[in-house]
This record gives sequence, structure tokens and C-alpha cells, in this order.
Amino acid sequence: MKKSDEIRRKTWRMIAKNLIVLAALAVAAVIGVMSWFTHKTSATADGISMKCETPPGIEIAVVGASESAPSNSDYKEGTLYLDRTLNVEDSNPVQPLYPFLQELSFCEVTSDGATFVRPLLTQSNGVAHVDTTSTDPWERAETNVDYLSFDLYVRSKAPITIALTEDSTLSPVSTLTAGDGYSKDSVIGAVRMSMLSSSGDKKLVWLPAPHVYYEGDMSSPNYNTVILNSPTTSDTYKHFYYNLDKQRLSYTSSDTFFVTSAAGTYELGEDVEMIRLSSYDQNQYYSGYVRVNLWVEGEDSESRLAMVDGRFKLNLKLKMADND
Repeated sequence: MKKSDEIRRKTWRMIAKNLIVLAALAVAAVIGVMSWFTHKTSATADGISMKCETPPGIEIAVVGASESAPSNSDYKEGTLYLDRTLNVEDSNPVQPLYPFLQELSFCEVTSDGATFVRPLLTQSNGVAHVDTTSTDPWERAETNVDYLSFDLYVRSKAPITIALTEDSTLSPVSTLTAGDGYSKDSVIGAVRMSMLSSSGDKKLVWLPAPHVYYEGDMSSPNYNTVILNSPTTSDTYKHFYYNLDKQRLSYTSSDTFFVTSAAGTYELGEDVEMIRLSSYDQNQYYSGYVRVNLWVEGEDSESRLAMVDGRFKLNLKLKMADND
């Protein structure tokens, strides 16, 4: 192995170990508040909770991605809470109610919304960059360690369609304004969410804050500054990502499943059909599920080492949609 390749690998290991996102989730359908930081060897993740609310007559359950389908007792009507209290510095931590959350410690990944990859990173002037020059292969990201992934099961006594509403939001904890300089909340510009059908088809890839950009280039006069771009800044309204072959690709408005929030609103902006309940079981329920993924996009500058302690909230609202 070349010395330069060895340095890059060591750099990635350092970043992967130290870039940790801590979550505190509280939802109106599913709300999440997350913090991440670097240069620490242990972390505290207390008060993680997720709350899902549904219309009357709809029952929901959540399991980790690819885990066994939930039992009848796992389904709840109206509101479903997922609570976790965990302090990894405590010698006797309280175990989370949902075990798939226990090892979750976000790091930079890159994804098309379905395949999740840990890009090799290198550092320059204290800022991490994706390195496509090394011959070392990239690895797939680890589910519910490097990024969040769960299956949301829904069932009803009728064959209805469930939709994600237009006023669902993925937003920073505090309000950003241009020229504020270094701001931990600009990490929201690098957050992504995807939703896949049970067959793996993309239902949604969501870029919630395309207008938020953190300038990490030390040669730029705007270095260490959060920039709020206008909707005419077309490149920030694309989702860029890398595949396992280290090719840089993108989604744009021509991809029907790709949605960008309007500048400054952080709202989904349109209803998105999640699932039509059509599978009829022995308990006389129509049911189905979608997979929900949440990650910090490593291709995007907001997820570089400079963005420390970033916090954001995810609010997914569900409703019954009209069947065609």
C-alpha cells in the first residue's frame, strides 16, 4: 500500500470513529432531533423518542430494517411512541425499548436513497473531502450504526392508501440567517431522507434544505460562513452522491421521486403516496410497510468536520389518501 493511501485510510478511520450524531427524537408523525460532534471517544445519547400519529382506524408499528414483521401487540392506533434512555458513559445504561436504536451513531455516508456507502475521506486544511483517487475500495455503510433505517408497518380494516403530507418538515432546531458565520445548525443542509416500498422502489428522496450551504473552503472569502442561497442557485437544488464505483451522480427535479423543500420553509411541499394497503391477513387487516432511511450526506459540505453539534428535527405526518 502506498504511504499516501495509508494516510487516507487512517484519516477515514479517525473521522468514522469521531464523527458521531446523537439523537433526541420527538415527532408529530416521526420527529427527530439530532446532535453530532467530533474529537470525543464516548457520547451521551439521552431522551431519544419518536412519536407516530395516525388518523382514526389506522394502526402502525415500527421495527428495525429487515427485522421480522411486528406481532399484533406491536401495532398501535393513534399514537405510537418509541422511547430510549441511554448513556454510554454509564456503567449500567438503560437499554432502549427498541434495540435497533442502541448502536446508532451517525457518521458521513453517501447514498442514492437505497444503497448506503461510507466514502473514503481525506483531510485538507482541517476539512474532510471525499477521496476518489485511492485504489482502496469503499465499504457499504452499516444499517442503524452509520445511518437510521426502519420499517414502518401500517394496517387497517379497509384497503386504503397512506400518504405523507405536504406539511411534513425536516428543519434545524434554530432559525438560520445569512451571514451568521459558523453555525452548527447548518448541518440540516446535508441531511437526507428516503422512503422505499417493500419491493425496494424509491417512493421519496428528500433534500430538506437545498438553500443552506456551509462554505468550508479556506480560500473563499465566505469561509466558515453559512450561506442561504436563492432558489435560482440550481446546483444546490440537486442531490449529489457517490456509488460504490466512486462515480459522482445526482438527482434533479426530473426524477419524480426527488423532492426539495421550498427555500426557508423546510416543508415537503407536496403529498407523497407511501403505500396502498392491499395484503389481507388472517386477522382480517389490510397491511403493508415502507422503509424509512435518514442519513447525513458525506458528499455535501455541511457534513464536514467543521459542522459540530448540529441539531435538526424530522416531522413526518401521515394521512389517508383517496384511492384511484
